[in-house]
Amino acid sequence: MTDNNRPVARIAPVGGTVLHDLIARGQARPARSGLAALRSLRRAQADRTTATIIEDARGQW
Repeated sequence: MTDNNRPVARIAPVGGTVLHDLIARGQARPARSGLAALRSLRRAQADRTTATIIEDARGQW
């Protein structure tokens, strides 16, 4: 549907999810594995604290 030749809505079949729609249109890819695979990732250890990193990113004003 359009308003003054600008798309404002889409009529689509009932069911499915936004993710499935994006995958069907080629705008997203399905996951290669499930969420359980994330549990095997090890957390990275930083040399600096989060506060130091944020302070660095903000810079001197």
